[in-house]
Amino acid sequence: MTRFLLAALAVLLVGPAAQAQVSFGARAGLNVSSFSGDDAPANGDPRLGFAGGLTADLPVTPQLSLRPEVLYSMKGETDGNTTLAVDYIEVPVLLAFEAPATETGLMIGAYAGPSLAFKVREQLDTPIGGASTDVFNSTDVGAAIGATVGAGPFAVDARYTLGLMDAIDDVQVRNNAFTVSAIYRFGQ
Repeated sequence: MTRFLLAALAVLLVGPAAQAQVSFGARAGLNVSSFSGDDAPANGDPRLGFAGGLTADLPVTPQLSLRPEVLYSMKGETDGNTTLAVDYIEVPVLLAFEAPATETGLMIGAYAGPSLAFKVREQLDTPIGGASTDVFNSTDVGAAIGATVGAGPFAVDARYTLGLMDAIDDVQVRNNAFTVSAIYRFGQ
């Protein structure tokens, strides 16, 4: 009897998971990033940089999925002729909702979740050259919110990532980024 109950439980748990279609994809786009906080430069301009990497959708229900990603994200800010560049490997874990917008196959969606970033490069670029620096923390924490529109394997995505912690010890400066990306989902 115990074996039967365990087998029935396994079928109930594995059955929906087997029917759910996990999808993977690649994304590439543009980051428009800047600093915020009491110690952020008052007249800084956004830094334009690359943002891209891999994404997955792990369905929870037909419209709701868990979306982990691994991204390379170029952040920082420009102040006149000087750019402080900070690049990260960013790992957002998002809760995503997608639903058909029309009968033509167009899908719209929204998502939100935390994002953990690991610094991979930091550099100060001036008109007379660049130099490596080491003032930013090795990790950063943010919250991402965004929307997606797509059809078939192609989608366009816009998101805002708000820094939740100071990016430099004892200095009130946080990373923020607005990102626009194109996405291709494999196997759709």
